[in-house]
Amino acid sequence: MRKLFTLLLVSLSCIINTYAIVPGQVVKGAIQYDTVCVRLNNKPYYTIKTDGKWDIAEGQITFYPVKITDTGSITLKCLDAKAQLVKMLREGDTINNYFLANMKLSFSDFTDEVQKKKAVSNVFTHRIIFYNCVFGPLTADTTEDQYEEDTKQKKKMEFKEKSKVIIERCKFNSTFSLGKSIPPGLFTRYHEASSGKHYITRIYNYTTGYANFLKGKFKKEYYASVDTIQQFNHNTRILYNLTIRTSQILDLDIANTNLENCSLEDVTVNHCIDITSCSFSYDANYTGKQALEDINFPNNNCIIYANYRSFSPDAFKLNNYMAKIQIHPLVHNFYDTTSNFIEDNENYYNLIKDYCGKHFTNQDMVTGIKARYEREKSLWALEYHAAHVKHGTSFGDRVANFFPWIAGNFIEATVSSGYKGEWKFAIWVILIILTFTCFYYFKHKEAVIDYLNSKFNKELDKIENYSTLKIYGKHNVWRDFARCLWFSTMVFVDPRLPISFFNLRSGFFGMVLTEWLFGLTAIAIFLIFLASNYSFIRTLIGI
Repeated sequence: MRKLFTLLLVSLSCIINTYAIVPGQVVKGAIQYDTVCVRLNNKPYYTIKTDGKWDIAEGQITFYPVKITDTGSITLKCLDAKAQLVKMLREGDTINNYFLANMKLSFSDFTDEVQKKKAVSNVFTHRIIFYNCVFGPLTADTTEDQYEEDTKQKKKMEFKEKSKVIIERCKFNSTFSLGKSIPPGLFTRYHEASSGKHYITRIYNYTTGYANFLKGKFKKEYYASVDTIQQFNHNTRILYNLTIRTSQILDLDIANTNLENCSLEDVTVNHCIDITSCSFSYDANYTGKQALEDINFPNNNCIIYANYRSFSPDAFKLNNYMAKIQIHPLVHNFYDTTSNFIEDNENYYNLIKDYCGKHFTNQDMVTGIKARYEREKSLWALEYHAAHVKHGTSFGDRVANFFPWIAGNFIEATVSSGYKGEWKFAIWVILIILTFTCFYYFKHKEAVIDYLNSKFNKELDKIENYSTLKIYGKHNVWRDFARCLWFSTMVFVDPRLPISFFNLRSGFFGMVLTEWLFGLTAIAIFLIFLASNYSFIRTLIGI
Protein backbone atom coordinates (compact mmCIF):
# COMPACT_ATOMS: atom_id res chain seq x y z
CA MET A 1 0.00 0.00 0.00
CA ARG A 2 1.44 3.36 -1.02
CA LYS A 3 1.75 6.16 1.49
CA LEU A 4 -1.12 5.24 3.75
CA PHE A 5 -3.16 8.21 4.93
CA THR A 6 -1.68 11.37 3.52
CA LEU A 7 -3.37 13.75 5.89
CA LEU A 8 0.29 14.41 6.17
CA LEU A 9 0.25 17.99 7.26
CA VAL A 10 -2.87 17.81 9.40
CA SER A 11 -2.99 17.74 13.18
CA LEU A 12 -5.11 14.84 14.37
CA SER A 13 -6.59 15.86 17.68
CA CYS A 14 -7.63 12.37 18.71
CA ILE A 15 -7.60 8.89 17.19
CA ILE A 16 -9.95 6.48 18.93
CA ASN A 17 -10.46 2.77 18.14
CA THR A 18 -7.15 2.47 16.31
CA TYR A 19 -7.28 1.07 12.82
CA ALA A 20 -4.92 -1.08 10.77
CA ILE A 21 -5.22 -2.34 7.19
CA VAL A 22 -3.44 -5.39 5.84
CA PRO A 23 -4.16 -6.25 2.18
CA GLY A 24 -3.80 -9.75 0.85
CA GLN A 25 -4.27 -10.87 -2.75
CA VAL A 26 -5.76 -14.12 -4.06
CA VAL A 27 -6.29 -14.90 -7.78
CA LYS A 28 -8.88 -17.49 -8.83
CA GLY A 29 -9.25 -17.92 -12.57
CA ALA A 30 -9.85 -14.49 -14.07
CA ILE A 31 -11.14 -12.99 -10.82
CA GLN A 32 -8.79 -11.21 -8.43
CA TYR A 33 -9.68 -10.89 -4.76
CA ASP A 34 -8.14 -8.58 -2.17
CA THR A 35 -8.72 -9.24 1.52
CA VAL A 36 -8.60 -6.13 3.68
CA CYS A 37 -8.25 -6.70 7.43
CA VAL A 38 -8.90 -3.94 9.95
CA ARG A 39 -9.14 -3.68 13.72
CA LEU A 40 -12.29 -2.03 15.09
CA ASN A 41 -13.36 -1.95 18.72
CA ASN A 42 -10.18 -3.92 19.42
CA LYS A 43 -11.35 -6.89 17.29
CA PRO A 44 -10.27 -8.00 13.80
CA TYR A 45 -12.67 -7.55 10.89
CA TYR A 46 -12.31 -8.04 7.12
CA THR A 47 -13.92 -7.21 3.80
CA ILE A 48 -13.32 -8.43 0.24
CA LYS A 49 -12.32 -6.37 -2.77
CA THR A 50 -13.19 -8.05 -6.09
CA ASP A 51 -11.31 -7.14 -9.27
CA GLY A 52 -10.19 -3.89 -7.68
CA LYS A 53 -13.67 -2.82 -6.62
CA TRP A 54 -14.92 -2.40 -3.08
CA ASP A 55 -18.12 -4.20 -2.13
CA ILE A 56 -20.13 -0.98 -1.68
CA ALA A 57 -23.91 -1.07 -1.45
CA GLU A 58 -25.97 2.09 -1.07
CA GLY A 59 -22.94 4.08 -0.09
CA GLN A 60 -21.89 1.69 2.67
CA ILE A 61 -19.34 -1.06 3.14
CA THR A 62 -19.60 -3.95 5.58
CA PHE A 63 -16.76 -5.47 7.62
CA TYR A 64 -17.22 -9.00 8.94
CA PRO A 65 -15.62 -10.50 12.10
CA VAL A 66 -12.54 -12.64 11.51
CA LYS A 67 -13.10 -14.89 14.53
CA ILE A 68 -15.96 -17.32 14.23
CA THR A 69 -16.87 -16.75 17.85
CA ASP A 70 -17.42 -13.01 17.24
CA THR A 71 -20.89 -12.03 16.08
CA GLY A 72 -22.18 -8.98 14.30
CA SER A 73 -20.71 -7.05 11.40
CA ILE A 74 -19.81 -3.34 11.28
CA THR A 75 -21.09 -1.07 8.54
CA LEU A 76 -19.26 2.14 7.66
CA LYS A 77 -20.30 4.95 5.33
CA CYS A 78 -18.10 5.26 2.25
CA LEU A 79 -16.35 8.49 1.43
CA ASP A 80 -14.37 8.51 -1.81
CA ALA A 81 -15.14 12.01 -3.06
CA LYS A 82 -12.33 14.39 -2.26
CA ALA A 83 -14.54 17.47 -2.50
CA GLN A 84 -16.88 16.15 0.18
CA LEU A 85 -13.99 15.26 2.51
CA VAL A 86 -12.31 18.65 2.08
CA LYS A 87 -15.63 20.41 2.70
CA MET A 88 -16.14 18.48 5.96
CA LEU A 89 -12.57 19.18 7.08
CA ARG A 90 -12.83 22.89 6.40
CA GLU A 91 -16.10 23.09 8.31
CA GLY A 92 -14.55 21.37 11.31
CA ASP A 93 -16.86 18.34 11.16
CA THR A 94 -16.01 15.15 13.05
CA ILE A 95 -15.36 12.36 10.54
CA ASN A 96 -17.30 9.60 12.27
CA ASN A 97 -17.78 5.95 11.15
CA TYR A 98 -16.41 6.41 7.63
CA PHE A 99 -14.43 4.30 5.20
CA LEU A 100 -12.13 6.59 3.20
CA ALA A 101 -10.34 5.39 0.07
CA ASN A 102 -9.43 5.99 -3.59
CA MET A 103 -8.52 9.65 -3.18
CA LYS A 104 -5.57 11.67 -4.35
CA LEU A 105 -4.96 14.60 -2.03
CA SER A 106 -2.78 17.62 -2.69
CA PHE A 107 -1.09 20.11 -0.41
CA SER A 108 -3.62 22.86 -1.18
CA ASP A 109 -6.54 20.68 -0.04
CA PHE A 110 -5.46 21.37 3.51
CA THR A 111 -4.86 25.11 3.14
CA ASP A 112 -8.06 27.04 3.69
CA GLU A 113 -8.72 30.65 2.74
CA VAL A 114 -8.30 31.93 6.30
CA GLN A 115 -4.76 30.63 6.46
CA LYS A 116 -3.86 31.81 2.97
CA LYS A 117 -4.68 35.37 3.97
CA LYS A 118 -2.31 34.98 6.92
CA ALA A 119 0.44 33.68 4.59
CA VAL A 120 0.50 30.39 6.47
CA SER A 121 0.44 27.48 4.07
CA ASN A 122 0.56 24.33 6.11
CA VAL A 123 -1.63 24.99 9.15
CA PHE A 124 -5.32 24.15 9.08
CA THR A 125 -7.78 26.41 10.88
CA HIS A 126 -9.89 23.66 12.47
CA ARG A 127 -8.96 20.68 14.55
CA ILE A 128 -9.65 17.50 12.63
CA ILE A 129 -11.09 14.50 14.44
CA PHE A 130 -11.44 11.04 12.93
CA TYR A 131 -13.50 8.72 15.08
CA ASN A 132 -13.83 4.99 14.31
CA CYS A 133 -12.66 5.36 10.70
CA VAL A 134 -10.90 3.01 8.30
CA PHE A 135 -8.49 4.39 5.72
CA GLY A 136 -7.97 2.72 2.38
CA PRO A 137 -5.34 3.80 -0.17
CA LEU A 138 -4.87 7.57 -0.05
CA THR A 139 -2.05 9.03 -2.11
CA ALA A 140 -0.32 12.38 -2.26
CA ASP A 141 -0.64 14.57 -5.32
CA THR A 142 2.75 16.30 -5.61
CA THR A 143 2.58 17.16 -9.32
CA GLU A 144 1.93 20.88 -8.76
CA ASP A 145 4.30 23.43 -7.25
CA GLN A 146 2.89 24.98 -4.10
CA TYR A 147 3.41 28.64 -3.26
CA GLU A 148 3.15 30.65 -0.11
CA GLU A 149 1.23 33.89 -0.66
CA ASP A 150 2.87 36.95 0.76
CA THR A 151 2.31 40.68 0.19
CA LYS A 152 5.81 41.17 -1.17
CA GLN A 153 6.85 37.91 -2.79
CA LYS A 154 5.88 34.40 -3.76
CA LYS A 155 8.16 31.85 -2.30
CA LYS A 156 8.34 28.34 -3.61
CA MET A 157 7.42 25.83 -0.93
CA GLU A 158 8.83 22.36 -0.64
CA PHE A 159 6.17 19.71 -0.17
CA LYS A 160 7.27 17.42 2.64
CA GLU A 161 5.55 14.10 2.95
CA LYS A 162 5.55 13.89 6.71
CA SER A 163 2.67 13.10 9.00
CA LYS A 164 1.39 15.41 11.69
CA VAL A 165 -0.42 13.55 14.46
CA ILE A 166 -1.53 14.64 17.92
CA ILE A 167 -2.86 12.18 20.49
CA GLU A 168 -4.42 14.19 23.28
CA ARG A 169 -6.29 13.50 26.52
CA CYS A 170 -6.19 9.72 26.15
CA LYS A 171 -5.72 6.97 28.72
CA PHE A 172 -3.98 3.69 27.84
CA ASN A 173 -4.43 0.95 30.44
CA SER A 174 -1.90 -1.39 28.82
CA THR A 175 1.15 -1.12 26.57
CA PHE A 176 1.10 1.69 24.01
CA SER A 177 3.72 0.77 21.42
CA LEU A 178 5.23 3.04 18.77
CA GLY A 179 8.34 0.94 18.37
CA LYS A 180 9.36 -2.27 16.69
CA SER A 181 9.24 -4.49 19.71
CA ILE A 182 8.83 -7.99 18.31
CA PRO A 183 11.90 -10.22 18.38
CA PRO A 184 12.79 -11.94 15.08
CA GLY A 185 12.48 -15.38 16.72
CA LEU A 186 8.88 -14.74 17.69
CA PHE A 187 8.01 -13.46 14.22
CA THR A 188 9.59 -16.53 12.59
CA ARG A 189 7.70 -18.96 14.83
CA TYR A 190 4.32 -17.39 14.08
CA HIS A 191 5.14 -17.32 10.38
CA GLU A 192 6.05 -21.02 10.38
CA ALA A 193 3.05 -22.00 12.52
CA SER A 194 0.68 -20.29 10.09
CA SER A 195 2.26 -21.70 6.94
CA GLY A 196 -0.36 -22.98 4.50
CA LYS A 197 -3.29 -21.47 6.39
CA HIS A 198 -5.78 -18.92 5.10
CA TYR A 199 -4.45 -15.40 4.84
CA ILE A 200 -6.91 -14.03 7.36
CA THR A 201 -5.94 -16.78 9.81
CA ARG A 202 -2.26 -15.94 9.40
CA ILE A 203 -2.88 -12.26 10.00
CA TYR A 204 -5.06 -12.97 13.02
CA ASN A 205 -2.50 -15.38 14.53
CA TYR A 206 0.30 -12.89 14.07
CA THR A 207 -1.51 -9.82 15.38
CA THR A 208 -2.93 -11.74 18.34
CA GLY A 209 0.49 -13.21 19.16
CA TYR A 210 2.13 -9.79 18.92
CA ALA A 211 -0.53 -8.23 21.14
CA ASN A 212 -0.03 -10.98 23.70
CA PHE A 213 3.74 -10.50 23.55
CA LEU A 214 3.33 -6.78 24.31
CA LYS A 215 0.94 -7.57 27.17
CA GLY A 216 3.59 -9.63 28.91
CA LYS A 217 6.70 -7.76 27.83
CA PHE A 218 6.89 -5.46 30.84
CA LYS A 219 5.55 -7.81 33.50
CA LYS A 220 9.06 -9.09 34.24
CA GLU A 221 12.68 -8.33 33.49
CA TYR A 222 14.75 -10.71 31.44
CA TYR A 223 18.10 -12.40 31.28
CA ALA A 224 19.62 -13.25 27.92
CA SER A 225 17.45 -15.66 25.90
CA VAL A 226 16.32 -16.19 22.35
CA ASP A 227 13.57 -13.60 22.47
CA THR A 228 15.05 -10.44 23.89
CA ILE A 229 14.99 -6.86 22.74
CA GLN A 230 18.79 -6.91 22.56
CA GLN A 231 18.56 -9.20 19.54
CA PHE A 232 16.59 -6.75 17.42
CA ASN A 233 18.31 -5.42 14.35
CA HIS A 234 18.27 -1.64 14.55
CA ASN A 235 15.58 -0.51 12.13
CA THR A 236 15.33 2.61 10.02
CA ARG A 237 11.74 3.38 11.01
CA ILE A 238 11.18 7.10 11.49
CA LEU A 239 8.15 8.75 13.06
CA TYR A 240 7.66 12.40 12.14
CA ASN A 241 5.85 15.13 14.02
CA LEU A 242 4.02 12.96 16.52
CA THR A 243 2.79 14.66 19.68
CA ILE A 244 1.32 12.83 22.66
CA ARG A 245 -0.18 15.36 25.02
CA THR A 246 -1.94 15.28 28.42
CA SER A 247 -2.33 11.51 28.41
CA GLN A 248 -1.86 8.60 30.80
CA ILE A 249 -0.05 5.44 29.71
CA LEU A 250 0.71 2.31 31.69
CA ASP A 251 3.70 1.19 29.56
CA LEU A 252 5.09 3.37 26.78
CA ASP A 253 7.14 1.38 24.26
CA ILE A 254 9.23 3.46 21.84
CA ALA A 255 12.08 0.96 21.56
CA ASN A 256 13.97 0.70 18.25
CA THR A 257 12.39 3.85 16.82
CA ASN A 258 13.77 7.09 15.43
CA LEU A 259 11.55 10.04 16.35
CA GLU A 260 11.95 13.29 14.45
CA ASN A 261 10.29 16.43 15.81
CA CYS A 262 8.19 14.29 18.16
CA SER A 263 7.16 15.43 21.61
CA LEU A 264 5.73 13.94 24.78
CA GLU A 265 3.96 16.76 26.61
CA ASP A 266 2.52 16.26 30.08
CA VAL A 267 2.47 12.49 29.59
CA THR A 268 2.05 10.39 32.73
CA VAL A 269 3.72 6.96 32.65
CA ASN A 270 2.38 4.75 35.42
CA HIS A 271 4.82 1.84 35.12
CA CYS A 272 7.63 2.06 32.55
CA ILE A 273 8.93 3.54 29.32
CA ASP A 274 11.19 1.54 27.00
CA ILE A 275 13.69 3.68 25.07
CA THR A 276 16.05 0.87 24.06
CA SER A 277 17.81 1.85 20.79
CA CYS A 278 15.49 4.85 20.48
CA SER A 279 16.62 8.25 19.26
CA PHE A 280 15.15 11.76 19.18
CA SER A 281 16.12 14.44 16.65
CA TYR A 282 14.82 17.96 16.08
CA ASP A 283 14.98 20.62 13.37
CA ALA A 284 16.41 24.04 14.12
CA ASN A 285 12.91 25.57 14.02
CA TYR A 286 11.37 23.09 16.46
CA THR A 287 10.07 24.80 19.63
CA GLY A 288 8.14 22.09 21.53
CA LYS A 289 9.10 19.80 24.38
CA GLN A 290 12.02 17.53 23.64
CA ALA A 291 12.63 13.86 24.43
CA LEU A 292 11.57 12.89 27.97
CA GLU A 293 11.77 16.28 29.65
CA ASP A 294 7.99 16.56 30.19
CA ILE A 295 7.25 12.99 31.32
CA ASN A 296 5.58 12.45 34.71
CA PHE A 297 6.15 9.39 36.88
CA PRO A 298 3.54 9.33 39.68
CA ASN A 299 4.92 6.25 41.45
CA ASN A 300 8.23 5.52 43.15
CA ASN A 301 8.70 2.20 41.35
CA CYS A 302 8.56 3.42 37.74
CA ILE A 303 11.32 2.43 35.33
CA ILE A 304 13.08 3.74 32.24
CA TYR A 305 14.46 0.82 30.22
CA ALA A 306 17.57 1.73 28.22
CA ASN A 307 20.45 -0.39 26.98
CA TYR A 308 23.98 -0.07 28.30
CA ARG A 309 26.38 1.23 25.68
CA SER A 310 24.14 3.51 23.61
CA PHE A 311 22.27 5.26 26.42
CA SER A 312 22.81 8.99 26.78
CA PRO A 313 21.05 10.90 29.60
CA ASP A 314 21.78 14.19 27.78
CA ALA A 315 20.09 13.02 24.57
CA PHE A 316 16.93 12.00 26.41
CA LYS A 317 16.85 15.15 28.58
CA LEU A 318 16.00 13.37 31.81
CA ASN A 319 14.27 15.53 34.42
CA ASN A 320 14.08 15.68 38.22
CA TYR A 321 11.79 12.63 38.26
CA MET A 322 15.12 10.77 38.36
CA ALA A 323 14.93 11.12 42.14
CA LYS A 324 12.23 8.43 42.33
CA ILE A 325 12.62 6.08 39.32
CA GLN A 326 14.94 3.31 38.21
CA ILE A 327 16.96 3.28 34.99
CA HIS A 328 18.38 0.05 33.61
CA PRO A 329 18.11 -2.36 30.67
CA LEU A 330 15.08 -4.62 30.36
CA VAL A 331 17.41 -7.50 29.47
CA HIS A 332 20.70 -8.39 31.15
CA ASN A 333 23.31 -10.79 29.85
CA PHE A 334 25.67 -11.88 32.62
CA TYR A 335 27.58 -14.34 30.42
CA ASP A 336 28.40 -12.25 27.35
CA THR A 337 32.07 -12.94 26.62
CA THR A 338 32.32 -10.01 24.21
CA SER A 339 31.89 -7.38 26.93
CA ASN A 340 32.66 -6.76 30.58
CA PHE A 341 29.34 -6.50 32.43
CA ILE A 342 30.79 -4.90 35.58
CA GLU A 343 32.60 -2.27 33.52
CA ASP A 344 29.52 -1.54 31.39
CA ASN A 345 27.39 -1.34 34.53
CA GLU A 346 29.86 1.06 36.16
CA ASN A 347 30.08 3.35 33.12
CA TYR A 348 26.30 3.35 32.67
CA TYR A 349 25.50 4.64 36.15
CA ASN A 350 28.48 6.99 36.21
CA LEU A 351 26.98 8.69 33.14
CA ILE A 352 23.68 9.09 34.99
CA LYS A 353 25.34 10.49 38.11
CA ASP A 354 27.49 12.92 36.09
CA TYR A 355 24.38 14.10 34.27
CA CYS A 356 22.68 14.85 37.61
CA GLY A 357 25.67 16.83 38.81
CA LYS A 358 25.64 19.00 35.67
CA HIS A 359 21.91 19.62 35.24
CA PHE A 360 20.48 20.05 38.75
CA THR A 361 21.40 22.88 41.11
CA ASN A 362 19.93 21.58 44.39
CA GLN A 363 22.93 19.86 45.94
CA ASP A 364 20.91 17.77 48.40
CA MET A 365 18.74 16.49 45.55
CA VAL A 366 21.82 15.70 43.48
CA THR A 367 23.34 13.81 46.41
CA GLY A 368 20.13 11.78 46.85
CA ILE A 369 19.90 10.95 43.13
CA LYS A 370 23.53 9.86 43.02
CA ALA A 371 23.00 7.64 46.06
CA ARG A 372 19.91 6.12 44.43
CA TYR A 373 21.74 5.14 41.25
CA GLU A 374 24.84 4.04 43.14
CA ARG A 375 22.57 1.56 44.90
CA GLU A 376 20.98 0.44 41.64
CA LYS A 377 24.45 -0.13 40.20
CA SER A 378 25.36 -2.20 43.26
CA LEU A 379 22.20 -4.30 43.02
CA TRP A 380 22.90 -5.24 39.40
CA ALA A 381 26.51 -6.03 40.28
CA LEU A 382 25.13 -8.30 43.02
CA GLU A 383 22.88 -10.03 40.45
CA TYR A 384 25.93 -10.60 38.25
CA HIS A 385 28.07 -12.02 41.08
CA ALA A 386 25.19 -14.24 42.27
CA ALA A 387 24.70 -15.63 38.76
CA HIS A 388 28.39 -16.53 38.51
CA VAL A 389 28.50 -18.00 42.02
CA LYS A 390 25.57 -20.30 41.15
CA HIS A 391 26.41 -21.03 37.51
CA GLY A 392 30.02 -20.03 37.06
CA THR A 393 31.92 -21.16 33.99
CA SER A 394 34.63 -22.66 36.22
CA PHE A 395 35.60 -23.13 39.86
CA GLY A 396 37.87 -20.08 39.64
CA ASP A 397 34.99 -18.03 38.26
CA ARG A 398 32.82 -19.00 41.25
CA VAL A 399 35.54 -18.17 43.78
CA ALA A 400 36.36 -14.84 42.10
CA ASN A 401 32.72 -13.75 42.38
CA PHE A 402 32.02 -15.23 45.82
CA PHE A 403 33.75 -12.56 47.95
CA PRO A 404 32.29 -9.54 46.07
CA TRP A 405 28.90 -11.22 46.39
CA ILE A 406 29.31 -11.63 50.18
CA ALA A 407 30.58 -8.06 50.63
CA GLY A 408 27.80 -6.61 48.47
CA ASN A 409 25.10 -8.46 50.36
CA PHE A 410 26.54 -7.28 53.67
CA ILE A 411 26.51 -3.63 52.54
CA GLU A 412 22.97 -3.98 51.19
CA ALA A 413 21.76 -5.63 54.41
CA THR A 414 23.30 -3.00 56.67
CA VAL A 415 22.91 0.33 54.82
CA SER A 416 20.94 -0.43 51.60
CA SER A 417 24.15 0.28 49.68
CA GLY A 418 24.03 3.89 50.92
CA TYR A 419 20.54 4.88 49.74
CA LYS A 420 18.01 5.52 52.51
CA GLY A 421 19.73 2.97 54.68
CA GLU A 422 19.72 4.95 57.93
CA TRP A 423 17.06 2.85 59.63
CA LYS A 424 18.71 -0.37 58.55
CA PHE A 425 21.99 0.89 59.94
CA ALA A 426 20.43 2.02 63.25
CA ILE A 427 18.63 -1.30 63.74
CA TRP A 428 21.77 -3.25 62.90
CA VAL A 429 23.86 -1.24 65.41
CA ILE A 430 21.25 -1.57 68.19
CA LEU A 431 20.96 -5.33 67.65
CA ILE A 432 24.73 -5.81 67.84
CA ILE A 433 25.03 -3.75 71.03
CA LEU A 434 22.12 -5.60 72.68
CA THR A 435 23.51 -8.98 71.59
CA PHE A 436 26.88 -8.30 73.16
CA THR A 437 25.16 -6.81 76.21
CA CYS A 438 23.42 -10.15 76.76
CA PHE A 439 26.67 -12.03 76.31
CA TYR A 440 28.38 -9.83 78.88
CA TYR A 441 25.48 -10.11 81.33
CA PHE A 442 25.20 -13.89 81.25
CA LYS A 443 28.89 -14.78 80.80
CA HIS A 444 31.06 -11.94 82.10
CA LYS A 445 28.91 -9.87 84.44
CA GLU A 446 31.44 -9.80 87.30
CA ALA A 447 34.28 -8.90 84.97
CA VAL A 448 32.29 -6.01 83.50
CA ILE A 449 31.40 -4.65 86.97
CA ASP A 450 34.98 -4.96 88.16
CA TYR A 451 36.28 -3.18 85.08
CA LEU A 452 33.81 -0.30 85.41
CA ASN A 453 34.51 0.09 89.16
CA SER A 454 38.24 0.11 88.61
CA LYS A 455 37.96 2.53 85.72
CA PHE A 456 35.41 5.06 86.95
CA ASN A 457 34.67 4.67 90.70
CA LYS A 458 36.69 6.31 93.45
CA GLU A 459 38.43 4.40 96.22
CA LEU A 460 36.13 3.24 99.02
CA ASP A 461 37.72 5.49 101.66
CA LYS A 462 37.27 8.59 99.51
CA ILE A 463 33.75 7.83 98.34
CA GLU A 464 32.56 7.92 101.97
CA ASN A 465 32.71 11.73 101.75
CA TYR A 466 29.80 11.64 99.26
CA SER A 467 26.52 10.70 100.90
CA THR A 468 24.74 9.86 97.63
CA LEU A 469 27.45 7.64 96.13
CA LYS A 470 27.96 3.98 96.76
CA ILE A 471 29.86 1.15 95.11
CA TYR A 472 27.30 -1.48 94.22
CA GLY A 473 28.02 -5.15 93.86
CA LYS A 474 26.32 -7.55 91.42
CA HIS A 475 23.04 -8.11 93.23
CA ASN A 476 20.61 -5.80 91.35
CA VAL A 477 19.43 -7.32 88.02
CA TRP A 478 18.47 -4.10 86.22
CA ARG A 479 21.49 -2.19 87.50
CA ASP A 480 23.80 -4.98 86.38
CA PHE A 481 22.19 -5.18 82.93
CA ALA A 482 22.48 -1.40 82.57
CA ARG A 483 26.20 -1.65 83.44
CA CYS A 484 26.67 -4.30 80.73
CA LEU A 485 24.74 -2.14 78.22
CA TRP A 486 26.91 0.86 79.04
CA PHE A 487 30.08 -1.18 78.64
CA SER A 488 28.91 -2.69 75.34
CA THR A 489 28.03 0.74 73.94
CA MET A 490 31.37 2.17 75.02
CA VAL A 491 33.27 -0.66 73.31
CA PHE A 492 31.22 -0.38 70.09
CA VAL A 493 31.39 3.38 69.51
CA ASP A 494 35.00 4.04 70.55
CA PRO A 495 37.32 3.60 67.54
CA ARG A 496 40.29 3.45 69.92
CA LEU A 497 41.11 0.21 71.69
CA PRO A 498 42.05 1.15 75.30
CA ILE A 499 45.26 -0.47 76.54
CA SER A 500 43.41 -1.52 79.70
CA PHE A 501 41.40 -4.04 77.66
CA PHE A 502 44.55 -6.15 77.30
CA ASN A 503 44.46 -6.77 81.07
CA LEU A 504 41.15 -8.61 80.78
CA ARG A 505 41.04 -12.39 80.96
CA SER A 506 41.33 -14.06 77.56
CA GLY A 507 37.70 -15.17 77.01
CA PHE A 508 36.35 -11.78 78.02
CA PHE A 509 38.99 -9.95 75.97
CA GLY A 510 38.13 -12.02 72.87
CA MET A 511 34.48 -10.99 73.08
CA VAL A 512 35.40 -7.33 73.67
CA LEU A 513 37.79 -7.38 70.70
CA THR A 514 35.08 -8.90 68.45
CA GLU A 515 32.57 -6.19 69.36
CA TRP A 516 35.21 -3.50 68.87
CA LEU A 517 35.86 -4.79 65.34
CA PHE A 518 32.11 -4.70 64.65
CA GLY A 519 32.03 -1.11 65.90
CA LEU A 520 35.01 -0.12 63.76
CA THR A 521 33.31 -1.65 60.71
CA ALA A 522 30.09 0.22 61.49
CA ILE A 523 31.93 3.54 61.76
CA ALA A 524 33.66 2.95 58.42
CA ILE A 525 30.38 1.99 56.73
CA PHE A 526 28.68 5.07 58.14
CA LEU A 527 31.40 7.42 56.92
CA ILE A 528 31.59 5.86 53.45
CA PHE A 529 27.92 5.20 52.66
CA LEU A 530 25.78 7.45 54.85
CA ALA A 531 27.65 10.52 56.11
CA SER A 532 28.03 11.99 52.60
CA ASN A 533 24.24 12.07 52.19
CA TYR A 534 23.86 14.87 54.75
CA SER A 535 25.28 18.32 54.16
CA PHE A 536 25.74 19.15 57.86
CA ILE A 537 27.71 15.93 58.42
CA ARG A 538 29.83 16.63 55.32
CA THR A 539 30.60 20.08 56.70
CA LEU A 540 31.27 18.72 60.19
CA ILE A 541 33.76 16.07 59.17
CA GLY A 542 35.08 17.86 56.09
CA ILE A 543 34.05 15.51 53.28
